[in-house]
Amino acid sequence: MPTAKWVHRFASGTRTANISANEVKVQTFNRFRAFRDQMLNIPDRVADELAGISDAHEIFRILTDEIKSVLNDHASQADL
Repeated sequence: MPTAKWVHRFASGTRTANISANEVKVQTFNRFRAFRDQMLNIPDRVADELAGISDAHEIFRILTDEIKSVLNDHASQADL
C-alpha cells in the first residue's frame, strides 16, 4: 500500500513515474476545482440564449448539451 510515494502506470504499461502523495492531492484538487468552475459557468454561458426560449424541450436540450460538453472536456483531460 503506497504511503509516501505513488506509482502511476500509463496505459502502455511501459512508463512509470514516482510522484509524491502530496502531488497527487494537489493535482486532484486542481482538476476537480477546474471541473467545478466549468460546471458553475454553465448558467453564464447559456443565460442569454435561454432567456428568449419558451420551449421546455429546447431548454432541456441546450442545458444537456452544455453539461455533456463539460463532462466530455473533463474526461478527455484525464491521464491514463
